[in-house]
Amino acid sequence: MNAKTLIAAVVSAGFAAGAFAQEATIFEIPTTSELSRAEVKAQIQQADRDVLFAGEATVFAEAAPTQGRSREEVRAEARQALREGWSFGGEATLFPQEQFASVRTREEVRAEAIEHLRRQRRGG
Repeated sequence: MNAKTLIAAVVSAGFAAGAFAQEATIFEIPTTSELSRAEVKAQIQQADRDVLFAGEATVFAEAAPTQGRSREEVRAEARQALREGWSFGGEATLFPQEQFASVRTREEVRAEAIEHLRRQRRGG
């Protein structure tokens, strides 16, 4: 019984070893640079100037907003957008939808809702 258990354990270990196999590709990673330390620091500083960091709203230089409008112009534009139905909420921004006029009056809709509730109470 011990021999069978030992053989089963060795065979199981052999099969399990395949699960831990890794890719045999070896990548050559260069460990030396052709740039000096000062050149690398200059590149980092240039990259920092080209990117406006704002959390999830990072903007790169080629898409950077233009500075040409006053604060009042921007606020007036935002107020106009709200009047037109735009909603500003980050990722939950709602876009304006067309408003359709109802063909029924408020009283007709109210009467229909009351009748529906009465039918629900009666179970029918």
